[in-house]
Amino acid sequence: MATFVLLAVLFFLFSAEAKCPDGAVFNERTVKCLLLVRVPLVHADAETSCLALGGQLASLDKEDRRLISNETFGVDVKTAWIASKSRKGFRNRCDTVSLKNGRISAKNCENKLPYMCQRPAEEPGFATNCGGKLVRTVFKRSLQVNPPVRPVLNVLRSRTRYAPRKDHVLHAPTSNNIVMV
Repeated sequence: MATFVLLAVLFFLFSAEAKCPDGAVFNERTVKCLLLVRVPLVHADAETSCLALGGQLASLDKEDRRLISNETFGVDVKTAWIASKSRKGFRNRCDTVSLKNGRISAKNCENKLPYMCQRPAEEPGFATNCGGKLVRTVFKRSLQVNPPVRPVLNVLRSRTRYAPRKDHVLHAPTSNNIVMV
């Protein structure tokens, strides 16, 4: 019986669904969160803000556009900045997405608009018994960490630290803090 309970707990811990902050849209296929920030900024400042939130301006595929067009963000927000693709012959034009239908269009990069960030969703972690107390570690997918790092549990200090793969330089993990606006 105890073995069954232990297996059930382990199954729950490993099969828990990835999570996004409140108000974010979760894309199950890409395991990413799409977060609408309602504070209007110019495109360059929106990029910087997304980086500060531990993500980047959203790069949307068809499924992402379908997901956000089905969500209710409120009538006050119609379009938002997203990551821009370079366009020959178009200077100072940056991509936006319509939150009504998911269509992509270009606007003057100096316009102040809300923006959409993407960041990895929290993935299921594991639990370990450390000195009589249960410690839960949650792994995160990195956005653009190059070279990749792998999480390592430091059992003595009950913290997760990040160790490089062989012959790679260690890069700090992205911030776990997201501020919802």
